[in-house]
Amino acid sequence: MACDLYCRCTPRRGLRAALPLLTWLLSGCALLQPPAPPPAAVDCTRQDREIVQLQQVLTEKDTEIQRLRAQQNVQAKELKQTTGEVARAEVKLRRLATQADAASQLAEVEVALQGVQSGAHPRRALAQLAQAQLILDAGAASFAQGDYGAAVELAAQSQEIVDMVASGHRRSTPDARDAVEVPFQVPVALRTRVDSHLRAHPGRTASALGVLRQGTALQAHAYRGEWLRVRTEDGRAGWVFGTLLEPPLPAAE
Repeated sequence: MACDLYCRCTPRRGLRAALPLLTWLLSGCALLQPPAPPPAAVDCTRQDREIVQLQQVLTEKDTEIQRLRAQQNVQAKELKQTTGEVARAEVKLRRLATQADAASQLAEVEVALQGVQSGAHPRRALAQLAQAQLILDAGAASFAQGDYGAAVELAAQSQEIVDMVASGHRRSTPDARDAVEVPFQVPVALRTRVDSHLRAHPGRTASALGVLRQGTALQAHAYRGEWLRVRTEDGRAGWVFGTLLEPPLPAAE
């Protein structure tokens, strides 16, 4: 019986005794393995050349873009100068207008304005036509005072607004804040039809600079949407809603 017990226990004890030795031998084998070879060096010469070439191309493109921009700026400046010279020449010719020229111009614009007014238009276009009528009336007042050059100029400005409405192209949007300010070639003599607020900017919510009493004489220098930029005889400047203005009374004989 003791022999049987010895036979059953001895192999297990032998294995447990040999286990540390096997572990040591295996670790030694691992330590004796040669190190892994270093990774092969990557040849980046080709990539470096491509990067340099791309940088050169970008530099050339930037130089070309700058040259084109400079050329466009010069062309725009020349075009602006040419346009200004043409406009000044037209104004000079209009100021040399005779009584017959002024009368003919006023009559033509009046007919064109009436033709456009006879059609159906949105509120925005109606406001622009009201401005055209206002400027045309100012031209008629200048004609009555013998200033035929101013009469022709004002008639031309009125015709410009009429053509704009007739063609359907708007220079401004319904919001006066987004509209474009359009200067008059010559100031338009007007007066306030009723007591009117003089505002710092076009728009009913703009801060009021004061009140212009009914009949206050002023000159309009530009319009923006339905608003006119004006200056009074005593030097006050600001914006007034267009329908609050009217041409001045004709001079007494």
